[in-house]
Amino acid sequence: MRAPMLLTQELLCQPQHVLDEESPARLALTVRALLEATQTLPRDAAPRKPLQTLCSWLLAAGAGVGAVPGLRALQEALVATGDKPPAFAGSRDWVGTVEATICLDHLLGVPCKLVHIHEGRGLAAHVGALHAHFRGGGGPVMMGGGTDHGAKGVLGVCSEPPTHYLLVLDPHYWGGPGSLTRAGAQTMGWVGWWELGSFEPDSFYNLCLPQLRLGRAS
Repeated sequence: MRAPMLLTQELLCQPQHVLDEESPARLALTVRALLEATQTLPRDAAPRKPLQTLCSWLLAAGAGVGAVPGLRALQEALVATGDKPPAFAGSRDWVGTVEATICLDHLLGVPCKLVHIHEGRGLAAHVGALHAHFRGGGGPVMMGGGTDHGAKGVLGVCSEPPTHYLLVLDPHYWGGPGSLTRAGAQTMGWVGWWELGSFEPDSFYNLCLPQLRLGRAS
């Protein structure tokens, strides 16, 4: 069986190049990825998590050494910090956006800014913060929601007033290096620009913004 692949490392070293010419282009800011080679996740990583995408980018940026942690390692980090009971390690319980901030601080020493958005229709009020994050060289952002159950990676933001878009990554692709083309990533929905109206208006959202700037913690 092929190892799970971190999609950002295969296709998103320059995320804007994943997109076709008709994608939003004005005032677009994206992750400045630092990787040239593809790495794989440990076998216990399934299901793949946006948090592992964040870990991958941060490791490449110089925050710590070693491999991208698997799900068990992330769960054990939450047990070690006292956030979860011992039975959490090895369970099928998820690691949410709030827990992601704890994991990144404990495992990589990277503090995170946690942004709570009361409802999806209020996302526009936080576009400025995302522009500032990516303009400063910030890495991928983890995004989780309430009734919007699929956690996502946010790799960029684009504004074409009065409309705003987020460059959204679904990190759950399973396949080896070279198994997914740029066109395939877009047509199958693994990555693409999402207009803010695409998000659930009544669901709350949490954003985890790692506070690392191109190898320098802030």
